[in-house]
Amino acid sequence: MKKFLQVLVLSMMCAFSAVADVSEPHIYNVTLTSANTEYSLALPAYSCNVTIQCRTAYDVRVAEVTGKVAGSTAPYWTIKASGGYFDNNLKTNKTLYFASAQAGVVVEVIIWGLD
Repeated sequence: MKKFLQVLVLSMMCAFSAVADVSEPHIYNVTLTSANTEYSLALPAYSCNVTIQCRTAYDVRVAEVTGKVAGSTAPYWTIKASGGYFDNNLKTNKTLYFASAQAGVVVEVIIWGLD
């Protein structure tokens, strides 16, 4: 119930701050097939909310710049095992880059954006 209310509140916040109607959430699964290898996800334009979590209990490195996460080169941030990341102010197109020390990790990304 708590998660449902969080999604409802976030969707309402996005609707009030946006010019256009808020679309349905978009769900992406990024499989990090090989360890310490960079994988990318191009986000749609004008997203206003994004949630990222690892489906399994492994750390995931995330960056907005290519060439950082595979070799653990700053700047990047880490989504800790069993943790998550949320941003409610993502307003432009971006590509996110992911890597993990463990092979076969699945990163779940949920985006609430504009139509």
